[in-house]
Amino acid sequence: MRITEPFIKTHLALWLVSRGARNITLSVDGAEPSPEIVADVLKGHGYSHQPAPRSIAKWTGEYVASSARIVVVSRPGFDVDATFRDGRRCVAECKGEPTPSGVKAGLDLTAFYTGLGSSLLLSVASIQCLK
Repeated sequence: MRITEPFIKTHLALWLVSRGARNITLSVDGAEPSPEIVADVLKGHGYSHQPAPRSIAKWTGEYVASSARIVVVSRPGFDVDATFRDGRRCVAECKGEPTPSGVKAGLDLTAFYTGLGSSLLLSVASIQCLK
């Protein structure tokens, strides 16, 4: 199974819930591969689903469990936007595994994103150490 971007977003959201996030919005573009995996994963983790009233994408809508509320939308925005009870907010952009056609065409930038992400994490860690 390819690790698609919707898969990454959903698991990041669940991890954030385990860290205390209570309200999360996932932006999943319908053009992404396998967007319906969002519903499968969330339902598999005990979330009930209320479909979005004006969306033709059946996987959009509100997913609710006792610990959190996750709203899945099919429009541009932060891939993951989470808020915590204490007012903290975490936003993230996610990248999935490269497609074989992207790699072959030289259009895959996963290695670049990985390096950039590692640099950002190192910078954040350095800043926190200075406090």
